[in-house]
Amino acid sequence: MSRQVFPRLDVAEATDVGLRRERNEDSLSVIIPPPNTPQIAQGALFLVADGMGGLGGGALASQSAVEELIRCYYSPTPDHAPVQDRLQQALEAANGHVRNQAARIGLRRIGTTMTGLVLTADEQALVFNIGDSRVYHLRNGLIEQITRDHSVMALQIESGLITEEQARLSRNCNITAFIGQPTPLDSCVQPIPVHRGDVFVVCSDGLWSVMETHEIYQLVHQVPAQQGVERLVQLALQRGAPDNVSVIVVRVGNPPRRRFWMPHP
Repeated sequence: MSRQVFPRLDVAEATDVGLRRERNEDSLSVIIPPPNTPQIAQGALFLVADGMGGLGGGALASQSAVEELIRCYYSPTPDHAPVQDRLQQALEAANGHVRNQAARIGLRRIGTTMTGLVLTADEQALVFNIGDSRVYHLRNGLIEQITRDHSVMALQIESGLITEEQARLSRNCNITAFIGQPTPLDSCVQPIPVHRGDVFVVCSDGLWSVMETHEIYQLVHQVPAQQGVERLVQLALQRGAPDNVSVIVVRVGNPPRRRFWMPHP
């Protein structure tokens, strides 16, 4: 696109402490640069980070990771690095920054998952993930999880040790990669083409762990982003919300007409 503007985006976000946690250790951010600004070359950024409370300092880890990634990603650079390289570098910067925060508060380690996407003005998407937060993609009546969980449970499913149904029952939450880990991050950024009408759902495991993938599709595909976010959080709460719940819904194009919805019993 010759003009430095985005296509119409219908976007909404929400985070909730859930029903069993004492505090919300998730962080999320939506950044859509104004037209004709330098930052528009890097695209719009949508982030969800889920702090690892078991290590301590989960809220600090998620918040500092989000802030550092944004700072690094949108910082001007003389080399005009490709967006994908810039995003990978920003993730590495966030990884190091969270390690530094652990040292600052006297903990051996703190950590957070992080997932999200970048949408550029020429209608391309970069999807990324560290840990077990997820990005789903809705198009032409279908929904697909386009991130790969970095978790023991995902490895067990891939190796055939357990089925997806068994995984849902066991809910092994141990993750195998996170922001704040002592080693460099593996390449975790993938480009995908974007079509008008595409919908992306960016969420923490507090959302996807209490509902089926087809339910996510049903709750967001024919409604404006704000209504979709409200539906998802409400259903998570109805199902006990044992963890913090965070979600961003992004539609490329105009929102559909608002529809009436009755909550699940």
